[in-house]
Amino acid sequence: MLRSEYKAAEKVDRTCVEAREKALGPEHPDTLTGVNQLGSGLLRQGKYEEEEAMHLRALKGREKALGAEHPDTFTSMAHLASTFWSQRRWHEAKYLEVQNTVGSSST
Repeated sequence: MLRSEYKAAEKVDRTCVEAREKALGPEHPDTLTGVNQLGSGLLRQGKYEEEEAMHLRALKGREKALGAEHPDTFTSMAHLASTFWSQRRWHEAKYLEVQNTVGSSST
């Protein structure tokens, strides 16, 4: 039952991202929030490669649009670290967590 709910949520998230891209542009902070939400939904379905791509896109976009020290950028970094933990990519996850901790403590 949950599988069908996650698929429905994924469809809604994809539609929202597409609409935001058209209305606001692909690097707008609101678009990138939708990209992060889509990535989180993909995690729940075990679609790790797609999830990673979404969180990486959000991280790079937020770094460019908002700066490396912005709280939303740190949120994207944490999402990507979580993706790496889920994939048992310990070194990459730990690196992002350290970056997140160091960066967020300087703000």
